[in-house]
Amino acid sequence: MLAFNMKATDKMDVKPLTKEIDACVWRGGESFIAELGSWRERVRLSSFAKHGAEECKSNLLHYYKVVTHAAFHFRATTLTKTTILFRWHDTFNTGLSAAYADWQYERACILFNVAAALSFLATSQDRGDPQGLKSACHYFQQAAGTIATAREICKSSPWIDRTPDMSSEFLEALEALLLAQGQKCFFEKASSDGIKDAIIAKIAAECAALYEEAALRLSSSQLRNHIAQEWLDVVEWNRKAFDGYQHYFAAAVHKENHEYGEQVARLTHATNRCGEAVLLCSKADKALQEQFRRAHALAKEAHARAKKDNDLVYTERVPPVETLPKLERKAMVRAVRLAELDVPEPEPEAPPPAAAGPPPSVPPSVAPPPKPPPQEPEMSGPPPPSFEELEVTGLSELVGMGFTAAAATDALKRADGDVQRAAELLLG
Repeated sequence: MLAFNMKATDKMDVKPLTKEIDACVWRGGESFIAELGSWRERVRLSSFAKHGAEECKSNLLHYYKVVTHAAFHFRATTLTKTTILFRWHDTFNTGLSAAYADWQYERACILFNVAAALSFLATSQDRGDPQGLKSACHYFQQAAGTIATAREICKSSPWIDRTPDMSSEFLEALEALLLAQGQKCFFEKASSDGIKDAIIAKIAAECAALYEEAALRLSSSQLRNHIAQEWLDVVEWNRKAFDGYQHYFAAAVHKENHEYGEQVARLTHATNRCGEAVLLCSKADKALQEQFRRAHALAKEAHARAKKDNDLVYTERVPPVETLPKLERKAMVRAVRLAELDVPEPEPEAPPPAAAGPPPSVPPSVAPPPKPPPQEPEMSGPPPPSFEELEVTGLSELVGMGFTAAAATDALKRADGDVQRAAELLLG
Protein backbone atom coordinates (compact mmCIF):
# COMPACT_ATOMS: atom_id res chain seq x y z
CA MET A 1 0.00 0.00 0.00
CA LEU A 2 1.28 3.47 -0.90
CA ALA A 3 1.12 6.72 1.07
CA PHE A 4 2.47 10.08 0.01
CA ASN A 5 4.20 13.00 1.73
CA MET A 6 2.74 16.41 2.47
CA LYS A 7 3.69 19.36 0.33
CA ALA A 8 6.10 21.84 1.95
CA THR A 9 5.35 25.57 2.01
CA ASP A 10 7.50 28.66 2.56
CA LYS A 11 7.20 30.97 5.53
CA MET A 12 4.94 33.93 4.83
CA ASP A 13 3.86 37.07 6.69
CA VAL A 14 0.10 37.74 6.57
CA LYS A 15 0.31 41.01 8.55
CA PRO A 16 0.00 43.15 5.37
CA LEU A 17 -3.67 42.10 5.36
CA THR A 18 -4.25 44.48 8.30
CA LYS A 19 -4.13 47.34 5.78
CA GLU A 20 -7.20 45.87 4.11
CA ILE A 21 -9.49 46.01 7.15
CA ASP A 22 -11.50 48.77 8.75
CA ALA A 23 -11.00 48.46 12.51
CA CYS A 24 -14.16 50.46 13.16
CA VAL A 25 -16.26 47.93 11.29
CA TRP A 26 -14.40 44.69 12.04
CA ARG A 27 -13.15 44.93 15.58
CA GLY A 28 -11.77 41.41 15.52
CA GLY A 29 -9.95 41.81 12.22
CA GLU A 30 -6.43 42.10 13.58
CA SER A 31 -7.03 39.18 15.92
CA PHE A 32 -8.25 37.05 13.00
CA ILE A 33 -5.17 37.89 10.92
CA ALA A 34 -2.94 36.94 13.84
CA GLU A 35 -4.81 33.63 14.11
CA LEU A 36 -4.42 33.07 10.36
CA GLY A 37 -0.67 33.64 10.56
CA SER A 38 -0.30 31.46 13.64
CA TRP A 39 -2.14 28.50 12.11
CA ARG A 40 -0.28 28.80 8.82
CA GLU A 41 3.05 28.65 10.63
CA ARG A 42 1.87 25.65 12.66
CA VAL A 43 0.90 23.84 9.46
CA ARG A 44 4.20 24.81 7.81
CA LEU A 45 6.18 23.19 10.62
CA SER A 46 4.01 20.06 10.88
CA SER A 47 5.45 16.67 9.95
CA PHE A 48 4.39 13.06 10.33
CA ALA A 49 7.64 12.23 12.13
CA LYS A 50 7.30 14.94 14.79
CA HIS A 51 3.55 15.23 15.26
CA GLY A 52 1.96 12.12 13.80
CA ALA A 53 -0.51 11.91 10.93
CA GLU A 54 -3.61 12.37 13.13
CA GLU A 55 -2.40 15.67 14.61
CA CYS A 56 -1.25 16.88 11.18
CA LYS A 57 -4.69 16.12 9.76
CA SER A 58 -6.43 17.93 12.62
CA ASN A 59 -4.22 21.02 12.24
CA LEU A 60 -4.68 21.10 8.47
CA LEU A 61 -8.46 20.85 8.70
CA HIS A 62 -8.58 23.69 11.23
CA TYR A 63 -6.34 25.83 9.03
CA TYR A 64 -8.55 24.96 6.03
CA LYS A 65 -11.50 26.41 7.96
CA VAL A 66 -9.52 29.57 8.83
CA VAL A 67 -8.42 30.04 5.20
CA THR A 68 -11.98 29.54 3.95
CA HIS A 69 -13.12 32.27 6.36
CA ALA A 70 -10.25 34.49 5.22
CA ALA A 71 -11.35 34.11 1.61
CA PHE A 72 -14.82 35.26 2.72
CA HIS A 73 -13.59 38.19 4.79
CA PHE A 74 -11.22 39.45 2.08
CA ARG A 75 -13.39 38.62 -0.91
CA ALA A 76 -13.24 42.24 -2.05
CA THR A 77 -9.44 42.37 -1.72
CA THR A 78 -7.26 41.68 -4.74
CA LEU A 79 -4.38 39.69 -3.26
CA THR A 80 -2.19 40.31 -6.29
CA LYS A 81 -2.03 43.96 -5.22
CA THR A 82 -0.64 42.94 -1.82
CA THR A 83 2.54 41.12 -0.82
CA ILE A 84 0.59 37.96 -0.01
CA LEU A 85 1.90 35.00 -2.03
CA PHE A 86 1.30 31.34 -1.19
CA ARG A 87 4.26 29.19 -2.28
CA TRP A 88 4.05 25.39 -2.16
CA HIS A 89 6.62 22.79 -3.21
CA ASP A 90 6.07 19.57 -5.15
CA THR A 91 5.70 16.48 -2.96
CA PHE A 92 8.07 14.33 -5.08
CA ASN A 93 10.56 16.99 -6.15
CA THR A 94 10.83 19.72 -3.50
CA GLY A 95 13.03 21.74 -5.82
CA LEU A 96 9.92 22.52 -7.87
CA SER A 97 7.45 25.06 -6.51
CA ALA A 98 4.63 27.34 -7.58
CA ALA A 99 3.23 30.46 -5.92
CA TYR A 100 -0.05 32.29 -6.35
CA ALA A 101 -1.83 35.12 -4.59
CA ASP A 102 -5.03 33.13 -4.46
CA TRP A 103 -6.97 31.77 -1.49
CA GLN A 104 -8.22 28.92 -3.65
CA TYR A 105 -4.65 27.79 -4.35
CA GLU A 106 -3.92 27.77 -0.64
CA ARG A 107 -7.07 25.71 0.00
CA ALA A 108 -6.23 23.18 -2.74
CA CYS A 109 -2.72 22.63 -1.36
CA ILE A 110 -4.07 22.20 2.17
CA LEU A 111 -6.49 19.58 0.88
CA PHE A 112 -3.61 17.73 -0.79
CA ASN A 113 -1.87 17.55 2.57
CA VAL A 114 -5.02 16.41 4.36
CA ALA A 115 -5.23 13.54 1.86
CA ALA A 116 -1.54 12.79 2.47
CA ALA A 117 -2.21 12.50 6.23
CA LEU A 118 -5.19 10.22 5.56
CA SER A 119 -3.10 8.01 3.26
CA PHE A 120 -0.45 7.74 5.97
CA LEU A 121 -3.10 6.80 8.54
CA ALA A 122 -4.45 4.15 6.15
CA THR A 123 -1.09 2.49 5.54
CA SER A 124 -0.31 2.58 9.27
CA GLN A 125 -3.24 0.30 10.12
CA ASP A 126 -2.77 -3.39 10.92
CA ARG A 127 -4.69 -5.00 8.08
CA GLY A 128 -4.29 -8.38 9.72
CA ASP A 129 -6.78 -7.17 12.32
CA PRO A 130 -10.43 -6.85 11.14
CA GLN A 131 -10.84 -3.40 12.69
CA GLY A 132 -7.51 -2.25 11.26
CA LEU A 133 -8.55 -3.43 7.80
CA LYS A 134 -11.86 -1.58 8.09
CA SER A 135 -10.11 1.61 9.26
CA ALA A 136 -7.59 1.45 6.41
CA CYS A 137 -10.41 1.15 3.88
CA HIS A 138 -12.22 4.09 5.49
CA TYR A 139 -9.12 6.32 5.42
CA PHE A 140 -8.38 5.50 1.77
CA GLN A 141 -11.94 6.49 0.78
CA GLN A 142 -11.67 9.75 2.73
CA ALA A 143 -8.30 10.48 1.10
CA ALA A 144 -9.83 9.88 -2.35
CA GLY A 145 -12.72 12.21 -1.52
CA THR A 146 -10.33 14.92 -0.33
CA ILE A 147 -8.27 14.66 -3.52
CA ALA A 148 -11.49 14.83 -5.55
CA THR A 149 -12.36 18.11 -3.79
CA ALA A 150 -8.89 19.51 -4.48
CA ARG A 151 -9.20 18.43 -8.11
CA GLU A 152 -12.48 20.30 -8.48
CA ILE A 153 -10.83 23.48 -7.18
CA CYS A 154 -7.91 23.07 -9.57
CA LYS A 155 -10.18 22.31 -12.51
CA SER A 156 -11.80 25.76 -12.38
CA SER A 157 -8.62 27.67 -11.56
CA PRO A 158 -6.57 29.96 -13.83
CA TRP A 159 -3.22 28.63 -12.56
CA ILE A 160 -0.97 27.72 -15.46
CA ASP A 161 2.43 27.06 -13.89
CA ARG A 162 1.53 24.37 -11.37
CA THR A 163 3.80 21.77 -9.82
CA PRO A 164 3.24 18.32 -11.37
CA ASP A 165 1.60 16.97 -8.23
CA MET A 166 -1.20 19.53 -8.58
CA SER A 167 -1.89 18.75 -12.23
CA SER A 168 -5.26 17.33 -13.17
CA GLU A 169 -3.54 14.23 -14.57
CA PHE A 170 -1.80 13.41 -11.31
CA LEU A 171 -4.79 14.17 -9.09
CA GLU A 172 -6.98 11.87 -11.20
CA ALA A 173 -4.34 9.12 -11.02
CA LEU A 174 -3.99 9.61 -7.27
CA GLU A 175 -7.75 9.36 -6.71
CA ALA A 176 -7.86 6.11 -8.71
CA LEU A 177 -4.92 4.70 -6.75
CA LEU A 178 -6.46 5.54 -3.37
CA LEU A 179 -9.73 3.89 -4.40
CA ALA A 180 -7.82 0.86 -5.68
CA GLN A 181 -6.15 0.48 -2.30
CA GLY A 182 -9.48 0.84 -0.51
CA GLN A 183 -11.00 -1.78 -2.82
CA LYS A 184 -8.02 -4.02 -2.07
CA CYS A 185 -8.95 -3.84 1.62
CA PHE A 186 -12.41 -5.15 0.72
CA PHE A 187 -10.79 -7.90 -1.36
CA GLU A 188 -8.66 -8.97 1.59
CA LYS A 189 -11.70 -8.96 3.88
CA ALA A 190 -13.87 -10.94 1.46
CA SER A 191 -11.09 -13.48 0.86
CA SER A 192 -10.52 -14.08 4.57
CA ASP A 193 -14.26 -14.35 5.29
CA GLY A 194 -14.87 -17.05 2.70
CA ILE A 195 -17.28 -15.06 0.54
CA LYS A 196 -18.42 -16.80 -2.66
CA ASP A 197 -15.78 -17.02 -5.38
CA ALA A 198 -18.11 -15.31 -7.86
CA ILE A 199 -18.31 -12.23 -5.63
CA ILE A 200 -14.58 -12.13 -4.89
CA ALA A 201 -13.96 -12.31 -8.65
CA LYS A 202 -16.06 -9.16 -9.12
CA ILE A 203 -14.28 -7.33 -6.29
CA ALA A 204 -10.90 -8.36 -7.75
CA ALA A 205 -12.01 -7.21 -11.21
CA GLU A 206 -12.74 -3.74 -9.83
CA CYS A 207 -9.32 -3.71 -8.16
CA ALA A 208 -7.69 -4.66 -11.44
CA ALA A 209 -9.57 -1.91 -13.29
CA LEU A 210 -8.64 0.77 -10.74
CA TYR A 211 -4.97 -0.21 -10.71
CA GLU A 212 -5.08 -0.26 -14.53
CA GLU A 213 -6.45 3.29 -14.57
CA ALA A 214 -3.85 4.49 -12.07
CA ALA A 215 -1.04 2.81 -14.03
CA LEU A 216 -2.12 4.35 -17.33
CA ARG A 217 -2.34 7.85 -15.87
CA LEU A 218 0.93 7.65 -13.92
CA SER A 219 2.82 6.33 -16.94
CA SER A 220 1.76 9.27 -19.14
CA SER A 221 4.49 11.39 -20.71
CA GLN A 222 3.67 14.28 -18.34
CA LEU A 223 4.13 12.21 -15.18
CA ARG A 224 6.38 9.20 -15.84
CA ASN A 225 9.65 11.07 -15.29
CA HIS A 226 8.28 12.92 -12.29
CA ILE A 227 6.70 10.19 -10.17
CA ALA A 228 8.86 8.14 -7.82
CA GLN A 229 9.82 4.84 -9.47
CA GLU A 230 8.64 2.97 -6.37
CA TRP A 231 5.10 4.17 -7.07
CA LEU A 232 5.18 3.04 -10.68
CA ASP A 233 6.55 -0.35 -9.62
CA VAL A 234 4.03 -1.06 -6.85
CA VAL A 235 1.09 -0.01 -9.04
CA GLU A 236 2.32 -2.26 -11.85
CA TRP A 237 2.78 -5.26 -9.54
CA ASN A 238 -0.75 -4.88 -8.20
CA ARG A 239 -2.16 -4.33 -11.69
CA LYS A 240 -0.77 -7.67 -12.84
CA ALA A 241 -1.61 -9.50 -9.60
CA PHE A 242 -5.25 -8.44 -9.58
CA ASP A 243 -5.63 -9.20 -13.25
CA GLY A 244 -4.56 -12.68 -12.21
CA TYR A 245 -6.75 -12.76 -9.10
CA GLN A 246 -9.94 -11.93 -11.00
CA HIS A 247 -9.39 -14.85 -13.38
CA TYR A 248 -8.35 -17.18 -10.55
CA PHE A 249 -11.64 -16.70 -8.70
CA ALA A 250 -13.68 -16.67 -11.92
CA ALA A 251 -12.15 -20.04 -12.78
CA ALA A 252 -13.73 -21.51 -9.63
CA VAL A 253 -17.13 -20.44 -10.97
CA HIS A 254 -16.41 -22.20 -14.27
CA LYS A 255 -15.59 -25.35 -12.32
CA GLU A 256 -18.91 -25.17 -10.45
CA ASN A 257 -20.66 -24.88 -13.83
CA HIS A 258 -18.67 -27.83 -15.27
CA GLU A 259 -16.95 -25.53 -17.80
CA TYR A 260 -13.54 -27.14 -17.57
CA GLY A 261 -11.99 -25.68 -20.71
CA GLU A 262 -12.85 -22.13 -19.60
CA GLN A 263 -11.53 -22.94 -16.14
CA VAL A 264 -8.13 -23.93 -17.52
CA ALA A 265 -8.04 -20.87 -19.77
CA ARG A 266 -8.58 -18.46 -16.89
CA LEU A 267 -6.15 -20.27 -14.58
CA THR A 268 -3.49 -20.21 -17.28
CA HIS A 269 -3.89 -16.44 -17.55
CA ALA A 270 -3.96 -16.05 -13.75
CA THR A 271 -0.76 -18.06 -13.33
CA ASN A 272 1.05 -16.06 -16.00
CA ARG A 273 -0.02 -12.66 -14.68
CA CYS A 274 0.78 -13.44 -11.05
CA GLY A 275 4.10 -14.91 -12.19
CA GLU A 276 4.93 -11.65 -13.96
CA ALA A 277 4.18 -9.75 -10.74
CA VAL A 278 6.55 -12.04 -8.80
CA LEU A 279 9.36 -11.50 -11.33
CA LEU A 280 8.93 -7.73 -11.31
CA CYS A 281 9.03 -7.45 -7.51
CA SER A 282 12.02 -9.79 -7.08
CA LYS A 283 14.19 -6.97 -5.70
CA ALA A 284 11.55 -5.59 -3.36
CA ASP A 285 11.29 -6.14 0.38
CA LYS A 286 10.67 -9.80 1.24
CA ALA A 287 7.47 -8.99 3.13
CA LEU A 288 6.15 -7.10 0.11
CA GLN A 289 7.05 -9.99 -2.21
CA GLU A 290 5.12 -12.48 -0.10
CA GLN A 291 1.63 -11.35 -1.17
CA PHE A 292 2.53 -11.74 -4.84
CA ARG A 293 4.28 -15.07 -4.31
CA ARG A 294 1.24 -16.37 -2.47
CA ALA A 295 -1.06 -15.31 -5.31
CA HIS A 296 1.18 -17.03 -7.85
CA ALA A 297 1.36 -20.23 -5.79
CA LEU A 298 -2.44 -20.42 -5.50
CA ALA A 299 -2.96 -19.90 -9.23
CA LYS A 300 -0.16 -22.29 -10.21
CA GLU A 301 -1.44 -25.11 -7.99
CA ALA A 302 -5.05 -24.67 -9.14
CA HIS A 303 -3.93 -24.57 -12.77
CA ALA A 304 -1.95 -27.81 -12.44
CA ARG A 305 -4.94 -29.64 -10.98
CA ALA A 306 -7.42 -28.25 -13.51
CA LYS A 307 -5.18 -28.98 -16.49
CA LYS A 308 -4.54 -32.55 -15.34
CA ASP A 309 -8.27 -33.19 -14.84
CA ASN A 310 -9.14 -31.75 -18.22
CA ASP A 311 -6.36 -33.63 -20.02
CA LEU A 312 -7.24 -36.99 -18.47
CA VAL A 313 -10.99 -36.79 -17.89
CA TYR A 314 -12.95 -33.98 -19.52
CA THR A 315 -10.80 -33.29 -22.63
CA GLU A 316 -12.57 -30.00 -23.30
CA ARG A 317 -11.14 -27.47 -25.72
CA VAL A 318 -9.33 -24.64 -23.91
CA PRO A 319 -10.35 -21.36 -25.55
CA PRO A 320 -8.12 -18.26 -25.68
CA VAL A 321 -8.82 -16.22 -22.56
CA GLU A 322 -9.44 -13.15 -24.76
CA THR A 323 -12.53 -14.81 -26.20
CA LEU A 324 -14.15 -15.34 -22.79
CA PRO A 325 -16.74 -12.87 -21.49
CA LYS A 326 -15.30 -9.85 -19.71
CA LEU A 327 -15.64 -10.23 -15.97
CA GLU A 328 -18.20 -8.12 -14.12
CA ARG A 329 -16.85 -5.53 -11.70
CA LYS A 330 -18.20 -4.74 -8.24
CA ALA A 331 -17.15 -1.42 -6.69
CA MET A 332 -17.17 -1.57 -2.89
CA VAL A 333 -15.59 1.84 -2.30
CA ARG A 334 -16.21 5.43 -3.32
CA ALA A 335 -14.65 8.82 -2.69
CA VAL A 336 -15.95 10.08 0.67
CA ARG A 337 -16.04 13.79 1.44
CA LEU A 338 -15.01 14.85 4.95
CA ALA A 339 -17.64 16.76 6.91
CA GLU A 340 -14.97 19.31 7.93
CA LEU A 341 -14.65 20.48 4.32
CA ASP A 342 -18.16 21.94 4.36
CA VAL A 343 -17.20 25.15 6.12
CA PRO A 344 -20.14 27.50 6.80
CA GLU A 345 -19.69 31.21 6.18
CA PRO A 346 -18.43 33.09 9.25
CA GLU A 347 -20.81 35.20 11.30
CA PRO A 348 -21.54 38.53 9.55
CA GLU A 349 -19.17 40.68 11.60
CA ALA A 350 -16.63 41.39 8.90
CA PRO A 351 -18.17 42.70 5.68
CA PRO A 352 -15.74 43.40 2.85
CA PRO A 353 -14.57 47.01 2.39
CA ALA A 354 -16.95 48.86 0.08
CA ALA A 355 -15.92 51.10 -2.79
CA ALA A 356 -17.93 54.06 -1.44
CA GLY A 357 -20.08 54.79 1.58
CA PRO A 358 -19.90 53.30 5.06
CA PRO A 359 -20.07 49.52 5.17
CA PRO A 360 -23.03 47.99 7.00
CA SER A 361 -22.51 46.57 10.45
CA VAL A 362 -24.44 44.21 12.65
CA PRO A 363 -26.15 45.93 15.62
CA PRO A 364 -24.95 44.57 18.96
CA SER A 365 -28.50 43.71 19.95
CA VAL A 366 -29.01 41.39 16.97
CA ALA A 367 -28.04 37.83 17.70
CA PRO A 368 -25.97 36.08 15.02
CA PRO A 369 -27.81 33.53 12.93
CA PRO A 370 -27.60 29.93 14.13
CA LYS A 371 -24.89 27.80 12.60
CA PRO A 372 -26.09 25.28 10.05
CA PRO A 373 -26.14 21.63 11.15
CA PRO A 374 -23.04 19.57 10.32
CA GLN A 375 -23.04 17.88 6.97
CA GLU A 376 -22.79 14.17 6.39
CA PRO A 377 -19.28 12.96 5.51
CA GLU A 378 -20.34 11.46 2.19
CA MET A 379 -20.17 13.47 -1.02
CA SER A 380 -23.43 15.05 -2.05
CA GLY A 381 -25.70 13.07 -4.33
CA PRO A 382 -29.25 11.87 -4.78
CA PRO A 383 -30.94 10.35 -1.73
CA PRO A 384 -30.89 6.55 -1.50
CA PRO A 385 -33.98 4.71 -2.68
CA SER A 386 -36.54 3.62 -0.13
CA PHE A 387 -36.10 0.32 1.67
CA GLU A 388 -39.20 -1.04 -0.05
CA GLU A 389 -37.66 -0.35 -3.45
CA LEU A 390 -34.56 -2.22 -2.44
CA GLU A 391 -36.34 -5.29 -1.17
CA VAL A 392 -36.28 -6.71 -4.68
CA THR A 393 -32.96 -5.41 -6.04
CA GLY A 394 -30.77 -4.82 -2.98
CA LEU A 395 -31.83 -7.89 -1.06
CA SER A 396 -31.33 -10.20 -4.02
CA GLU A 397 -27.94 -8.62 -4.71
CA LEU A 398 -26.72 -9.15 -1.15
CA VAL A 399 -28.07 -12.69 -1.05
CA GLY A 400 -26.25 -13.30 -4.32
CA MET A 401 -23.04 -12.23 -2.59
CA GLY A 402 -23.41 -15.14 -0.20
CA PHE A 403 -25.18 -13.52 2.77
CA THR A 404 -28.35 -14.96 4.25
CA ALA A 405 -31.65 -13.21 3.54
CA ALA A 406 -32.12 -12.42 7.24
CA ALA A 407 -28.67 -10.85 7.59
CA ALA A 408 -29.07 -8.90 4.33
CA THR A 409 -32.49 -7.58 5.37
CA ASP A 410 -31.15 -6.43 8.74
CA ALA A 411 -28.13 -4.74 7.11
CA LEU A 412 -30.34 -2.90 4.60
CA LYS A 413 -32.49 -1.57 7.41
CA ARG A 414 -29.45 -0.35 9.35
CA ALA A 415 -28.05 1.26 6.19
CA ASP A 416 -31.34 3.02 5.37
CA GLY A 417 -31.60 1.08 2.13
CA ASP A 418 -28.07 1.87 0.87
CA VAL A 419 -26.86 -1.41 -0.69
CA GLN A 420 -23.18 -0.46 -0.62
CA ARG A 421 -23.27 0.53 3.04
CA ALA A 422 -25.20 -2.64 3.83
CA ALA A 423 -22.46 -4.69 2.17
CA GLU A 424 -19.86 -2.82 4.21
CA LEU A 425 -21.77 -3.63 7.40
CA LEU A 426 -21.98 -7.30 6.46
CA LEU A 427 -18.31 -7.51 5.55
CA GLY A 428 -17.24 -5.46 8.57
